[in-house]
Amino acid sequence: MNPDCDDTGCSGYYTVQEVVENFKPTLEKWKKQKNKGIKKDGALDELRINAHITGSIAMNIEDILINTLTQRVTGIKETKIIKMLKESKGFLHSKCVIKLLAYPNGDMMVCFDGMHRIIMAYLCGVKQVKVNIVDAHDETDTFQQMLDRERELIKVENIEGEKLDKGDIQRIDQTSNNLTPYEKKLAGQFKVLDIGFKGFGAKSKKNEFGKVVPPKYSFSESYGNFSELIEDTNSIWFVGIGNMKEYLEICHEIWPDSKKSQKYCAIAKCLDVLHTHPDLFDEFQNYLKSNDFKQFKDAYWTRKNIHNMAIPHMITRVLVRFNEWYRFEVEDKRVITDDMIKPFVADKIMPQEIRNHVFYCLVMGNDFDDDFFLDTQP
Repeated sequence: MNPDCDDTGCSGYYTVQEVVENFKPTLEKWKKQKNKGIKKDGALDELRINAHITGSIAMNIEDILINTLTQRVTGIKETKIIKMLKESKGFLHSKCVIKLLAYPNGDMMVCFDGMHRIIMAYLCGVKQVKVNIVDAHDETDTFQQMLDRERELIKVENIEGEKLDKGDIQRIDQTSNNLTPYEKKLAGQFKVLDIGFKGFGAKSKKNEFGKVVPPKYSFSESYGNFSELIEDTNSIWFVGIGNMKEYLEICHEIWPDSKKSQKYCAIAKCLDVLHTHPDLFDEFQNYLKSNDFKQFKDAYWTRKNIHNMAIPHMITRVLVRFNEWYRFEVEDKRVITDDMIKPFVADKIMPQEIRNHVFYCLVMGNDFDDDFFLDTQP
């Protein structure tokens, strides 16, 4: 295995039992519990094969392996698995077909589609499942060629079926050594900052108790917003990597469990705008800790955002609200200048009514009014 590609802290080929025990021990605990109404000593229906027609075969689930470089085992959706088992009252063969890739000499069968179904079978005490062997590696294949083949099979199977999003694909590209030079640079920067995007960037690690721990800043989406934040000098919210560690720490204090990157990008940009004004920079951090800021739920800051402009919208909203807070709590004067706010209220970004409202708030001292921030096209 290539440790530079691994995002789990322990890459390799695992049986379904090993995957559950190592990466989702809460499911192993659930398996041992008594759950009223869920059959846990086998399947609810009969395993039907009809191999001469379908080409499927029955296989012991303990003989099926999962490659953690191509399957995102740290992203197993345990809540969804349990919900599906509760709804169906157990495991159904009729809803399960596992797709496998054979390794040379047939000594390994690796799942590339159906991992969650295998886990469901394991949790319900099912010993065998129906599988289709879709493709096979050649004896002369290098390990990289094998990874590439698995990557393509997963992408074809899941992208067309809309089972994977952009973040999932980015992670597979990293773990299979298929990143562009630009993506390699981004991944390296994210590793330095301990940021992970569904497995892309920083890697999960095992703590002293053997538990897999994700990166400090872990987001359940693609890296798009953050790539603009640290790398795209043409982006409205570009900051660069210079002070990013400090900004991330401040964001983490506000939203330690956030899985969305928009709020982090917006606050990081606000901090950067104020960074050259030490007194304002300190007061802004006080504002972030104030009841005036914390009274709003996380979703408030990006709700009713302008189409495709959630981050500059939030930056504008935060800076205007900070200016209002400063006038009442610190000193009755304007602190957010035209130069500070101008990039985020340009006519190609914000509609005229919002630009007018921002002007009245900052220049005339009017109170901020959320009614002006509606989900409309500029």
